[in-house]
Amino acid sequence: MTVRLAVFTLVDWSFTIVREWAESVGHEIALVVSQPGDDFAPNVQRSSAATRESVVMVAPKVRQCEAILAELDVDLSVVFTFRRVPESVAGLARHGCVNLHPSLLPAFRGANGYRAIYEGEPAIGATLHYLTPKFDAGPILAQASVPTPDEVEPVGALAALSRVATDVLNIGVPRALADEPGDEQNDAAATGAPLFTEDETRLSFDVSSHLFHCRFSALTLAGKHPLVDVDGEPCPVRAVRRLRGLSAASPGIVSFGSRRAVAAVTDGVLELELGRQPF
Repeated sequence: MTVRLAVFTLVDWSFTIVREWAESVGHEIALVVSQPGDDFAPNVQRSSAATRESVVMVAPKVRQCEAILAELDVDLSVVFTFRRVPESVAGLARHGCVNLHPSLLPAFRGANGYRAIYEGEPAIGATLHYLTPKFDAGPILAQASVPTPDEVEPVGALAALSRVATDVLNIGVPRALADEPGDEQNDAAATGAPLFTEDETRLSFDVSSHLFHCRFSALTLAGKHPLVDVDGEPCPVRAVRRLRGLSAASPGIVSFGSRRAVAAVTDGVLELELGRQPF
């Protein structure tokens, strides 16, 4: 039996993960719902979402999709990198609505899916859970994780997120379609994932090489420009590479030019490529 899905997403990479997973298991995406883009997240591009089988909506208000969602006879709604979905919409699919959250809940509940990477968590994880009125707090259907690479880069972090997201979809969606209740979260262990502040985009050298890589990658994935202070001026960082076998007396800029800087962190030396990221 073909399972019909509605996907709520704001960015292309998250929709691509769900689309490729759905194709691999033979499910059909009947509806894609996005919202107008802003600095937080651009709306998913129609070219990546459009198929002969899919209706694509860019709806300023989520409730605008209620009628089409009911008409399309959807089995399950999947939310991934989206703002809130009201109960009136979440309850329209036959088996309800699940949210794919890029952390190991109840840790890092909130709108910033890159907060766990920024904080240097030892694992890159994902959770599939039922959507409930309380943000990121619904019963858990599946979790998966992989170790965070020592010198994690944006592309590698995104590949890891793709892998664990696919794993939880494979495990959790069949449970949702079987109307299994899921496992209740421990609210006492919950932590938050607020959006990055401007101060957090300015990277400190008074951290380990691993944490510097984590923060650079998380900010880049979030569409922020990681900055470092070079000769008293904030400079965007385009790439980071560890220079092995080197050390310095104290953290900070060792040397710099128009396109490169060498900086010491607490456990080594990094080469920084300066300029806007191409990612």
